[in-house]
Parts: sequence; structure tokens; C-alpha cells
Amino acid sequence: MKVLFITSFLPNKNATQAGVNFTYNIIEILNKKLGFSVDLLCTINEEEKSSSQEDIKKLTNKRIFHYVNKKNKIKNIIKSPFKPFITSVRYDCRIIKELKRLSKENVKYDYIVLDYTQNISYIDIIKKLFTDARTILLEQDVSFLGIKRKVENTHGLSRLFNSLEYRRLKKYELSKIDLFDKVYTVNQKDALLLGERDNVGVLYPFINEWKVVAKKHETFNIMFWGAMNRIENEDAVLFFIDNIWPNINKENVKFYIIGSKPSKKILELANDNIIVTGFVDDPSEYFSIMDISVVPLRLGAGIKIKVLESMANGIPTITTTVGAEGIEVVDEEEIFITDDWNEFAIKINKLKEDKGLREKLSNNAYKKIKEKYSFESNKNILSEFVKIKGE
Repeated sequence: MKVLFITSFLPNKNATQAGVNFTYNIIEILNKKLGFSVDLLCTINEEEKSSSQEDIKKLTNKRIFHYVNKKNKIKNIIKSPFKPFITSVRYDCRIIKELKRLSKENVKYDYIVLDYTQNISYIDIIKKLFTDARTILLEQDVSFLGIKRKVENTHGLSRLFNSLEYRRLKKYELSKIDLFDKVYTVNQKDALLLGERDNVGVLYPFINEWKVVAKKHETFNIMFWGAMNRIENEDAVLFFIDNIWPNINKENVKFYIIGSKPSKKILELANDNIIVTGFVDDPSEYFSIMDISVVPLRLGAGIKIKVLESMANGIPTITTTVGAEGIEVVDEEEIFITDDWNEFAIKINKLKEDKGLREKLSNNAYKKIKEKYSFESNKNILSEFVKIKGE
């Protein structure tokens, strides 16, 4: 069986971006577990040029990369004015040329997988050029929900712009979804957002467990973990510092902001008690000295892998309803969930003082990951692709 996999970021093992990690895991399943031959067609942000391709080379037969920068993205938007911005920015003429070339050379694929909403626009030309291929969309986020959150958290002209874009994207996203043979979200809630469509299913992600061994440390350490060039992550950290950090008992406390590409605003937060790490090659080094993880997200959509990764590595986690969205957890037993910022601070202080409570959350969360989100237990990821293979 032969697969063409189209994505917007370089798939990488143990990447800081959750979606990139999920993509890598899916390709690994296709190649190693199902024995599929995978060709990769990928637009990559120019700053990813230096990223290692060794991991993905082991899983793919051919790899075609096209690098994009701001100039490319603006050009793509101008060329496709009637497409929503999230789709037009990645609708690249170089990808279209590659698809036409592959078709002209009579390259046959059994399946063509489009990863992320950003690539949803390619479905039309794929249907024309590769009539025998089954088409699959990995809808890692239902993107119109993310725009809706921006509407709820902006004002004035920004709110008006986001409102118009939300309506346009929702209509477009839902119409394109109907063209795929199969569409997978990463949680049941997102699947329901797409309506009762026969071609929509759920593939729960499996989570990286770094087998962290807790190390002794003198301070009480709090972390936020995530790619800091994501708007929702930067917003969460800045909001945490402004609204929650002042109400925390900061005696002997350090707050670690762990993740690549922090902005100037984030870098300027650094002081004796706030550590901004930037990119870290081995997250387990930091996870091993953490007492709790905070994920005060207000923006974004889809399942938050950073929450599951904290749970998988035994770190008690406090998050919001946005952060816990789509994750099957029990509040107060496996995780703390609150949208009240005063209560958020109270829960941090409570965990700081109560080691037994931290151990309870840690143990229960780890059990949930093993039951639902581990590679071993999450057989539906594998079985769903096997089912497609046999259809």
C-alpha cells in the first residue's frame, strides 16, 4: 500500500509542537505497524531549515519539501482571496505543481492524507488528479472553533474581523470535509462540532512518556510547557503573570516557561523567580524537577497535548476548560480545572502545601493516560487505519 502524506510542518520525534508530534506518530504507524510506503509532501517554515530530518527519513520513501516565509504566505493569501486565511496561507502553487507532476508521471497512491485544516483546499485538485486514491483528513483542530475563541476574547475592529472570518471559515471547513472519504478529529467533542457526518471518526492521540525520574530540588517549581510562538501559549503565559502569579504564595517558588521561540514579551519576564528556557533538546531534564504544571489557556481549539504530556509524566496539572477540552478526565481527581483566576491561584497554593494531594493527582492522571492515551492501550489509532486498509 502506498500513501502520500501532505502536511504543513516537518514531522519530528519528540517535537515541542504537539501537532508535529502527533503527525510523526501517525506516519510511524503507517510505515512501521502497517507496512505502508509513505511519500511526504511538506511545506516547511523557513526557520525549520536547520531542523533534523533524520527521524522522518527512516519512515518515508520520498520527501519533497518546500520552504515558506512571510513573503510566500502573503503571496498565497493574495492569490486566493476567497479562501479563509488559515487555508489560503498554505495553498501553495509549488505543492499544486508537485501534485500535477506526480499525476503526469502516473504515480499511484492508495491513500492521500491531508494533515491540518491548513491543507484542506488541496482536496479539489487531488480528487481530479488521483481518482482512485482514498482521501483522509486529519483534522487536528476544528479551526473555526479557534477563530470563535478569538471573537470572544477581542474587541472593536479585531472582533469584527474575527467574526467575519469565523463565519467564512466555518462554512468553508464544513463544505470541504464532505469531500473526503474519511475525516479524523482527535477527540469526540471536535467530531460532534462537525455534525453527524458518516465520514467523521475519532483518533485519540497517544502521548510521549519520557520515563521521567523525579530529581531532588530545593524550590517549588511550576511550569508552562509549549511552543511559545503559538499565540494561545503566549497569551496564556502573559495572562498567568498578570492575573494569577500575583496571588500565589511565592515563597521558595520558581516559574519555568519551557518552549521554543519565546517572543520579546516573554523573554522580558525573566528574573530570579521566572525562568524562560527557550528551546530545550531534552524536556525530561526539566520535567524531572517540576512539582506542578499550569495550562491557563483562553484561546485555541482541539485537544491540548501539553496537558496530556504533563499527566503522562506524573506532574499534577491545573488548567482551564479550554485546556481540558476534549480530554476525558475527572476534575479534582486526575486534574484541576477552573476558569476563575482567583480559584486558579488558590489551587496552586493548595497543591504547594499538600504533598499528598499532589501525589493523588499524579497517580490518578498517570493511570488515565495508560488506560486511554498510551501507545499500547490506544488500539483504535491502529485499528482504524487497519479498517481503512481492508475496506
